[in-house]
Amino acid sequence: MSAGTVPNRRAPLVSDTILTRIGAAMMAYRVRTQCSQQTLAELLGREDRKSVASWENGTTELGAVPLLRSLQVLDKPYRAEVLAIVGVEPHDLEAEAGDPFDLADGVSELLAAIVRRLRDGKLCHNDKLFLAGILEPLLPELNAIVDEARALRS
Repeated sequence: MSAGTVPNRRAPLVSDTILTRIGAAMMAYRVRTQCSQQTLAELLGREDRKSVASWENGTTELGAVPLLRSLQVLDKPYRAEVLAIVGVEPHDLEAEAGDPFDLADGVSELLAAIVRRLRDGKLCHNDKLFLAGILEPLLPELNAIVDEARALRS
């Protein structure tokens, strides 16, 4: 390394193109649902609309926590678009209580796709946050199935 050269820091986890496309997906969600930047900021745990504006126009990198929160609270078309942007094929994971096989099939396919995508020999905290963000919306359906099973045992 020559004098005056700054050492290369760790490479970003995702490309600028992906972040720009996710920001565009966020803006498309807002337009589709007629949601203001301020309302979206509050849904994502931010105090003002500036964060949302900077994510949408690509001036600030969307961090893991707001991205995962967006996957938790925004609608199914948004989640499908973001998953497609990062190369994970979205699957229909919604299941009626009492239909555990459809849910299990969807979960297993999604987990297999995620594991293939994230497999690098180490499961870091960002990987865990990503998985939690995808799986948490399924908890109500899973709980309904468990509740039915408990009722059957009684």
